[in-house]
Amino acid sequence: MHGVGIGLLREAMLLTLHPAFAAAAVDHDSFNDDPVGRFKHVAWYTYAATYGSPSDAEHVSDIVRRRHKTIVGSEPLTGLPYRADAEYELALTQAMLSASFLATYELLHGELTSAQRDQFFREQLVPAALLGTNPAHLPETYGQAIDFIAHARNHFATGLQAREILSPFARGEYKRGTVIGDLPIGLRQIAMFVLRAFADMAMVTMSWEERELISISRRPKLGHRLAVHASLRLLSKWFCGDQ
Repeated sequence: MHGVGIGLLREAMLLTLHPAFAAAAVDHDSFNDDPVGRFKHVAWYTYAATYGSPSDAEHVSDIVRRRHKTIVGSEPLTGLPYRADAEYELALTQAMLSASFLATYELLHGELTSAQRDQFFREQLVPAALLGTNPAHLPETYGQAIDFIAHARNHFATGLQAREILSPFARGEYKRGTVIGDLPIGLRQIAMFVLRAFADMAMVTMSWEERELISISRRPKLGHRLAVHASLRLLSKWFCGDQ
């Protein structure tokens, strides 16, 4: 799970391409204003639900469930209403999260067997159920997950809100009035370099179709794809040594 941070970032970037998620992020989330704080909250839930006791997992899941009920609105690209606790949104989030964790793990440690991949997706039904997702609506095998996500990609659309969220990962910067945007120029440049280096690590785990949809065409901040791979492995080893 030491690649969990990159897996979370991978999931967040890809989910931005689902119009309802982009709208919810802009309307209700602190992702743009305080991306570090938002990431910490998500990581706190992920680690508590994974490594905590059953009561810890239920506690953090209850917080997320209650928060989801407040996230409602209208998506401007399609004009359709959205709800964070809608069955499809919950299922897509879980499927994408599981796929992102698996993609990051396999890049670091090599491919799992088909049986191991299927076991991983079956195990993910438990935390999904704690968040209120009906397990019957989730993929139970790796093959089902690939099909589920491929079907979801056919409905991805990158509107203005998605580009606003993804812009800092590409060439844009956070605006004044945000945590990173208000940093002194030197610190802001360092923060943006680190943010984009992490984004490169997330993108290196994506398929070519996913990278095409993200549409971040700049050169890797570390100069080369091999350097991105090496940095991800070093980051993984650092987390392992810190545990």
